[in-house]
Amino acid sequence: MSGLTIDIFEEAIKRLPFPLSYEYLEFDTDTGSYNDFVYHVYLQEYDIAVADITIRYNRSLYVDFTVPYTESGVGMIVPVKENVMKDMWLFLKPLSTELWFGSILLFMYTGVVVWLLEYLNGNEHVHGHISLKQLATTVFSIFEEKENLERFLPRIVLRVWMVVLLVLAASYTASFASMLTVHQLSPTVTDVHELQKNGEYVGFHQGSYIEGLLVEIGFDTSKLRAYATVEDFYGALSNGSIAAVVLDVPYIKLFLAKYRKGYAMVGPIYKSAGFAFALPKNSPLRAEMSRAILNITGGDTIIQLEKKWIDQNSHENDGTLDGSGAITFECFGGLFLLTGVVTTCSPFVAMLMNRYKKLQQDVRNNKGDDQNECRHKQVKKKRKWKNKEMKMETELREPNNFVSASQFEQKW
Repeated sequence: MSGLTIDIFEEAIKRLPFPLSYEYLEFDTDTGSYNDFVYHVYLQEYDIAVADITIRYNRSLYVDFTVPYTESGVGMIVPVKENVMKDMWLFLKPLSTELWFGSILLFMYTGVVVWLLEYLNGNEHVHGHISLKQLATTVFSIFEEKENLERFLPRIVLRVWMVVLLVLAASYTASFASMLTVHQLSPTVTDVHELQKNGEYVGFHQGSYIEGLLVEIGFDTSKLRAYATVEDFYGALSNGSIAAVVLDVPYIKLFLAKYRKGYAMVGPIYKSAGFAFALPKNSPLRAEMSRAILNITGGDTIIQLEKKWIDQNSHENDGTLDGSGAITFECFGGLFLLTGVVTTCSPFVAMLMNRYKKLQQDVRNNKGDDQNECRHKQVKKKRKWKNKEMKMETELREPNNFVSASQFEQKW
């Protein structure tokens, strides 16, 4: 005996708090169903059913189940088809709608700020009557004629935006090239009810409860095909005998691990309780087995066992794409934040710089005025003394003017 179920059972036996001897007896599912297998446990012909038995309500009426040792769910295996690109608006799909609008708005915002910086600094290329048309024309001309920028600050803003634009263009090119060259695959069927409406043939695991589930959905029994092995499923899908296979998720993993090319999993389309071991009602072994299984599934052991039998790294939807591939706004959030901060702060920096220059100019003007006033006072003082000297000489030269030395000094 070998297989994933056998390995899990034997590992659980090792973890029981007491020794337990056992003997395997084979039950042929080709001649009996899983319900028959469970019923033999109910008749106490077997002490425990070690198999891939799904926990079902009708079965729980006859036996007790351990906790499940696998994940739950029912899904479909369907062939995949290649999507042919015929969309005339495909060139817009590399970027998401939010990213397109965000880039356009940021482009316009950056252009307006650069224009404002040049306008405040007196650039003759942007001066004139301000109108919406003139503003739009000037904004676009600034990006085309970067050499017309006269100030350092607008050039910094424009350089940061160019870096963002370069990264955005490179990402767009890579994404668009991927959309044109990578083959995109999608399932041929995505809904089990679609198969029922179209009258398609559907396969299922021989002896499992899936047959009853499909009949409840509305499938005609003549449209259902039972297969025993993974190879049988692959052969029926390959030659077109069936359109899909409905199986428990663990079986789907096993199939796709071996035949992953050209097939994909759809679902789970229904929930199930998972696989478990069946024991007679009120069996004293049930509680200890359940604890042992929980010990296995709660650690690394179950992962190692599944990797041994199922290659989990290459099973579901290998080679398929989700069909979107659009670069979102969040991918460029950091770059947009950077250019937004630089662009928004630049007008305030420009105003501070202009204010500083104006203060410097005022200081220089005031200093010049003080110097002129001081020079004017000195000239005036010199003229005053010169006039006094002339009067003194004139008075001394007059013959009729007799004054004493003390009177002369007191007067002048």
